[in-house]
Amino acid sequence: MALLGWLGNYAHLSDEKQAEFIETLCGVRLPLGTLVSVNERLARTVQPSVPAAWAYLREARAVYVDETPWPVIGSKEWLWQFGTEPLSLFHAGDTRGRVELVARLGEVFGGTLLSDDFSADNGYAVAAQHKCLAHLLRHSRKWKNMAVGSPQGWVKRSSVR
Repeated sequence: MALLGWLGNYAHLSDEKQAEFIETLCGVRLPLGTLVSVNERLARTVQPSVPAAWAYLREARAVYVDETPWPVIGSKEWLWQFGTEPLSLFHAGDTRGRVELVARLGEVFGGTLLSDDFSADNGYAVAAQHKCLAHLLRHSRKWKNMAVGSPQGWVKRSSVR
């Protein structure tokens, strides 16, 4: 059961690919209904520990957060990932807004929020924020290209203000 849970939920294999894998590995073809039942049973088994996992994240020293568009039956939802070193939780959200952060981490988060520099993260009440360096570099290149004259001149002009 654990292997099937990993294949479907971590490796993101479709039920058909899981059945093919098990047949190749064990020589037995599992019906797709069996795979669906195994995943439902696994979800029921894990469900009681989910609230404790969210509570753990709310108390963590640092939480990584990211969101990505997630098409679901023709409508756009957002798949949010919240994680620490030992734990990663996913949340299917209706929005990409700060309301999702507040719903998962609370009105105030006492740790460091590590994110990609999405605007919903800005202004969220946290002890500290750490933005993705790749995003910050991309912003700095835009600023450099917006500057009149040399980048060094722009830095001198902007640091005087």
